[in-house]
Amino acid sequence: MTTYDLRSDEKWHLRVGAHPALSFTTRTVEGEALIVARRFLAGEAVARYRLTPLFAAGVYYLYSHGLEPSVPTHTHFVSLQPALTVSFRPGWVLGFHPQVYYLRLDECQGFYTATRLTLSLPRAPFSLSVLVNKILHTRISGEDWLWNVSLIYRYRR
Repeated sequence: MTTYDLRSDEKWHLRVGAHPALSFTTRTVEGEALIVARRFLAGEAVARYRLTPLFAAGVYYLYSHGLEPSVPTHTHFVSLQPALTVSFRPGWVLGFHPQVYYLRLDECQGFYTATRLTLSLPRAPFSLSVLVNKILHTRISGEDWLWNVSLIYRYRR
């Protein structure tokens, strides 16, 4: 992945990037299930502004070009992302990251909302994150509610 920070200071973070991307699917060939990688080229732009030490807001844009005939040729993803960080108890941090986003896959499009909650101890390498995703209005097939729980291990540099 190639990224370039256009601006990164106490208030602003502006970044652009480009990278190859893969998604995986399962196909059955002669009765055998195979995992197949589908290739994309992607570019992204991020703008985030920190209003206070606890609250930030940003916009994320991702474009990808599908290189396989079985995937969307043009994908556009635009997300509005506020973020609230709250410290409680000595050392515990709760991150609240809601977002509203627009997704367009060739001619199909939809609007969604998602929220991620992350609980962490800044000095500990582990954190716990919960993600919930909900369709607002869409013509893209998929589940109305999606959720995920992740245990995250952070490598120290």
